[in-house]
Amino acid sequence: DISTVSGSVGIDEVAGAAQVRSVSGKVTLGSAARGAVHVRTVSGSITIRLPAGVRPNVRFSGRGSVRSGFEPGEDVLIDVANVSGAVQLVPS
Repeated sequence: DISTVSGSVGIDEVAGAAQVRSVSGKVTLGSAARGAVHVRTVSGSITIRLPAGVRPNVRFSGRGSVRSGFEPGEDVLIDVANVSGAVQLVPS
């Protein structure tokens, strides 16, 4: 559970659930896909790295865009929200 007002958040890998909140700044998070990932930001990009072959259930709210190279599924919940900035799900 990490919160910041201004500045980037970088997490190499989370083995379980993660919750990140940021007002302004880039969020980069690696997940082993063994727990739900919740990321909220007002302004800033969100990049989530997942193991290849994972089929995430992506829930998104906001005005930004979401790009994912993964097939949808129910392996892990990825819950993201932002007002501005892109969201990317990429293989680790």
